[in-house]
Amino acid sequence: MRAGQGYKMKAKNATTLLYDSNPIVGRPINGNSGDLNILPIHFINTEITAANATIVFPKSSVDDFLNIGDEVGVFNANDILCGVGVYDGQNFAITVWANEISTSNYGMTTGETYTYKAWYQQFNQEVPLSVITYETGDSIYNKDKISIVKNLYAPRLTSTKPITGLNNITCFPNPTMDRITFRLDLETAQKVSIHITNIQGKKHTILNEQFLTSGEHNLPFDLKDWSSGVYFYQVMINSQVFTERFTIVK
Repeated sequence: MRAGQGYKMKAKNATTLLYDSNPIVGRPINGNSGDLNILPIHFINTEITAANATIVFPKSSVDDFLNIGDEVGVFNANDILCGVGVYDGQNFAITVWANEISTSNYGMTTGETYTYKAWYQQFNQEVPLSVITYETGDSIYNKDKISIVKNLYAPRLTSTKPITGLNNITCFPNPTMDRITFRLDLETAQKVSIHITNIQGKKHTILNEQFLTSGEHNLPFDLKDWSSGVYFYQVMINSQVFTERFTIVK
């Protein structure tokens, strides 16, 4: 930090600020950050300008999706990186830099919507990240604005197949408003069942022991009459069950 510069902070309650004047910078070792502050290694080359906003990610909002060392990038409508943060097992914040030159594609412009991506260090793979609700603020850029994330969703990746015979499954968009598509990639021809369950346990069947050939299948489903909330979908093949969640936001 240079002379004359400073941090932007928002305190929810009266507290004592302790500032480390000489922090060590590094990457986590074996998934453990220890006392290290973490620099990004994937989402890099952010254009730094004189105007910015801040997005705060409480630990409680990301713990179910991110591991230590995973990164979150904020992008503008041109898919240009405007800010990045690295999860270190604690709350973290991202400075989102603004576009100060009207002819430039870099940085956010006033009123522009944030787009998020997560990078999973373990798999070296980017995935879309969706903020469902904010405790304070929203997904719209304005100079000096502070937004605090409350709930988000990012796809989970595994190093093994979800269940035998199923190479991969995903659903999109997630979160969604009125329609969702389940994409299955079957290793071999199988009888497949897919059920959706709400948090009260009420079940709706999409497929019931339907025979599907090997390869990729896209199965759209209409949700326009469904209420907002968190739902779970279950894929069943040969008595094996894979469960994941999705969110409806209206």
